[in-house]
Amino acid sequence: MTEPGLEQLSKADFGALRKCNSAGGDIDKATAAMARNPFLTEAVRARALDVFRHHKSYRG
Repeated sequence: MTEPGLEQLSKADFGALRKCNSAGGDIDKATAAMARNPFLTEAVRARALDVFRHHKSYRG
């Protein structure tokens, strides 16, 4: 069970979230970087973007 405001992430989820962070909030750049990794499925990418939408550097 997680605390309110915290999300349990798999290793793949966390890897995708790192791509979002390293892109500086540029979702198009992050999406392109995630697409190059065959282990980051569409579901993983969607989950990472959903979590990243709450980050201060998210620019939509």
